[in-house]
Amino acid sequence: MTKPKRKLTKASMLSLLLLPLVMGINPKAQETPRRIMFDERVLNSFSYLYDGLERELPLCMKGLVVNDLYLIYDVTIPLYLKSEDNMSEFDLDSCKHKDYIGIAHYHHSGKCRPSEGDIKRFEADINAKIETIVCPGVERYGDDIDFFNLTKEQLADYKEKYGYES
Repeated sequence: MTKPKRKLTKASMLSLLLLPLVMGINPKAQETPRRIMFDERVLNSFSYLYDGLERELPLCMKGLVVNDLYLIYDVTIPLYLKSEDNMSEFDLDSCKHKDYIGIAHYHHSGKCRPSEGDIKRFEADINAKIETIVCPGVERYGDDIDFFNLTKEQLADYKEKYGYES
């Protein structure tokens, strides 16, 4: 005798999708108005890839937005065209997978804020929902990395506050 098949509802599919994510998410909330959480594997990738790095290295972030919560659960390396101390060129189209949520990249100088070029690229990227700057850690967390996150909802206010041109 075979067991009857169970029909999955949208709600049950979403809960099945979110359960492993929520269980593996680092509880350290980011200091932005929206809640942004990185899976422990993503944080480990940041720590490993950016340890001692002295050039920019962008990463394509995969994630989803649920209400006011951004969940970043994976990163991939885009196709590189050029990478230097304070800039990199890469093929943004190589990031365009169905769960692409934005770009993370490293500022080894310690300036944990987006540059004007970062802002322009983020603004032009119609698929990106978040821009993450990873930089050397600060003592208050005792971590080797720190973050600055900017969402599309925050972009206009940020540009006005810091005097960025469109």
